[in-house]
Parts: sequence; structure tokens; C-alpha cells
Amino acid sequence: MRYQVIDAFKVKISQGEMELQPGQVITLPHDLAIRLLNEGRIKVFCYWLNNAVDDCQGTCSEGVGMKTNKECPHFKTYLKERLLKQLPSETREKTNSREVMSQKYNELAEWLHSHDLTSDEIKETLPGLYLDIQDVIERLDNAFIVEDLTGFQDALDRIKLLYTEALLKCGRNVAIKVYSELLGCHLWVVNTDQDMHTLRSQGIKEAIYTAGEIKKLKSMSKNDLKAVHEVKRVFENSKIEEVTKHNENL
Repeated sequence: MRYQVIDAFKVKISQGEMELQPGQVITLPHDLAIRLLNEGRIKVFCYWLNNAVDDCQGTCSEGVGMKTNKECPHFKTYLKERLLKQLPSETREKTNSREVMSQKYNELAEWLHSHDLTSDEIKETLPGLYLDIQDVIERLDNAFIVEDLTGFQDALDRIKLLYTEALLKCGRNVAIKVYSELLGCHLWVVNTDQDMHTLRSQGIKEAIYTAGEIKKLKSMSKNDLKAVHEVKRVFENSKIEEVTKHNENL
């Protein structure tokens, strides 16, 4: 098998001793390799990744060309990278966007599942808010289909805001920490002003919103949301009293 040297060591050869340096790729007998692997001086060299790895199929590191074992756990990684390189740049960007959105979608699902408020309970107790959430979910799905990463992140943020509002109205957690893709930071959502003061007394520095403020934010544009958040971040005890739409034609 082939191995890559991690730490320098000496081996005996017919002419005497030779010191092997880190980065060298070598072939060693099994018994010697086992000892050096256990000592952390070498790693198996994967043909597909062209690099040292912690685990690899034996026939992979020994093979050459098409005879190399394609059951190697790293073969799929190699094949994917090779295919992506052959795609036009625009296609590669779309593929990467789809992967990012898939990851964000999974993170959203994990966040939702971390709470015990079900969609059926929201539908029964807060039918209006349930419809709002369903509408944003549809926007999220549409953004995924057309690979609109910006629209996807905006919809994802709004789902979190709406679900957080539902949690508070249904008497769930007093304080919830949420990461906003749109704002690029964490923020806290609480039920009352007193809860906000309690968090501040515990040394919380991130922006804190009450349930009432979250409700007012739902109709705001992305730019307005960022502007409001900047005020909340700088002035820790500030509160959103009223939201009015301005006439952009004036």
C-alpha cells in the first residue's frame, strides 16, 4: 500500500539508512506500516483524493488508473468535484446555490423540531398566523425551485420570525435566540419588556425584540428591517413603537 509521511523517520536500505520527510509518498510492507500508522508517522494515501486520509480502501491506495477500487469511500467526492469542473461556470454557481439552500433548509427543519409547537396547534389556536406561515413556506419553496438564494434567505428569516411569534403567543419559551440570515447575526425574542430587561441584566448584548415588535416587523422591507435592527443594536433599550409606510414617490 501507499502511504504519505506525516513525521520524519529513518528506514534501513541496502546502502544504509535513509530519512523520509513529511509529504513523501512511499510504499511500505504491512507490518512496518501498522507500527508507523499507530505512531502517527504516516497515513494511507488515497488515489482518488491524491492526499493522505485517515481511512481508505487498501486496493484504492495500491491501484493504478482504471484498476483502482471505485468502492473507496472517497470516490464519490472525487467524481463530484470532477463533474463540477466540467460544468459551465453558471451551472456550477447554480449547483452551489442549491447545496447552500439545502443546508439552510435542513438547519431550519432542525430548529423547528427543537420546539414542541406543532403546525396543527398553530392552525387551531392561531389560524391567521398559520396562513401567514404557509404563504412564506410557499415563497421559500418557489425560491428554491428557481434557485433564488436571496429570496430563499428572506423567506427563511420570515418563517423564523412568524414561528417565534407563534411560540410566544402559545406561551412557550420566554426567551428564544434566533440566527437571522438576512441580518447575519443572532437576536433574541422575548414576550414582554420585563423579559427584555431580565436578559439585559444577565449580560446579553445582542439585539432583543418583544413579541409585539416582531409582529410589527412582518410587513417591513429588507432594507427597513436592517435599518431598524441597527438602531436596536446600537441603542440596547430602544423599542419599536410604531411602523408607518412612507411614500417613495414623494
